[in-house]
Amino acid sequence: MKVLQSGRSMIEMLGVLAIVGVLSVGGLTVYAQAMHKYKVYKVTSQVIDTIQQVRKFYSGAHVYDTLEVYTHKPALNITAFEYEADTDTLHHAIGGRVRVSECSRATNGDNEAFCIVLSDLDRKACADLLAENWYGNLVAIGAIAGGDFEETDVMDSAANKGQVITENNKLIAYNGAISINLSDIANVCASAGNTLFFKVK
Repeated sequence: MKVLQSGRSMIEMLGVLAIVGVLSVGGLTVYAQAMHKYKVYKVTSQVIDTIQQVRKFYSGAHVYDTLEVYTHKPALNITAFEYEADTDTLHHAIGGRVRVSECSRATNGDNEAFCIVLSDLDRKACADLLAENWYGNLVAIGAIAGGDFEETDVMDSAANKGQVITENNKLIAYNGAISINLSDIANVCASAGNTLFFKVK
């Protein structure tokens, strides 16, 4: 009597495993891209919400010299960023540090402004946030590759509104409505640990 054997050969099983592996890698890539988009969207929301809350908190005053102190008081609800009590620091959705403080430049006629500075951004988040349309909410936006934001170094090098300057691993665009060249963004956001700043009036 003939015995019938059923099942799959080793080659067929390896083929199935290979297909499952390819689909898994593709799924992980799509998931990683979706998570990145969500985090960039979340940071964008945090920046816009913080701009609105700071303006509301200081309505009528427009002098932000106490801002950095107040942003570290969560009960005041001045910022949409996450506050970490253990280290007394603010964090954005991608995980880096945030500073919200006055950044007035009276010599340039900018004596009523504040800055939101996001640190520790990877190159993709830096580029995506710089290319975002900020709908005229900003006086200036800029990025610094692998460095810290120092107001005097950054703001004095782009005194004229309406221009984009790229120099020494820095990109500064005055008047948030102007478009920034994608090649300039790629050059400045080419490394890890980028710093992004927004100047608001």
